[in-house]
Amino acid sequence: MKQFSNVWCFLLSVCSFYVHANADLDVTNCSLKESISCDVFLKMERNVDDVSYKVELADAENGKNIFPYFDMNETTESVSLQKYGERYVFSKVYLDSTKAIEFISFKYDNKHLSPVNYYYIESSIDFNNNVKKWSGKECDTSAGKMPEKKDGLLLQVASELCVNQNKLSYGPNKYTGNDILFYLSQITDGVEKNSFL
Repeated sequence: MKQFSNVWCFLLSVCSFYVHANADLDVTNCSLKESISCDVFLKMERNVDDVSYKVELADAENGKNIFPYFDMNETTESVSLQKYGERYVFSKVYLDSTKAIEFISFKYDNKHLSPVNYYYIESSIDFNNNVKKWSGKECDTSAGKMPEKKDGLLLQVASELCVNQNKLSYGPNKYTGNDILFYLSQITDGVEKNSFL
């Protein structure tokens, strides 16, 4: 039960900075096409019994994909699309031992995409020192374009904004009240800056 509580706290802390948004923004689930507040929806290709299936981000009006890439929802993953104010967040939570989440954040206004921000956050436990550590990367591009790659999955391609030579650096958690602060590598157009989030 404590492990579930830790995962829940992790997800709540991630949501607190999901889109650089303030606390009074409305959150809308855009996973279904029927949501009238969303210009983008999560298009799923699956049968009733499928545990692994293809997902795409599509325009709610015409059904066309807004990215040339799709992604997959596998057995140990959970994908979702939500709207926080004006920004959309497509996320994938890994339910296996990595305890990781990765997501992209973007605006979609008048059928035009804004620059895409990519985030990857994971946790680890230092059993020798009994310390839980969080780390991650935040990447974006001033050009607003994702790299073109044949046969790439959406979040894989977005992660290439990080110029994958950068490795995560773990640091012990710091706390301010109930908030967890952890190390985050910020990478803009391939240049890394370190900060705590």
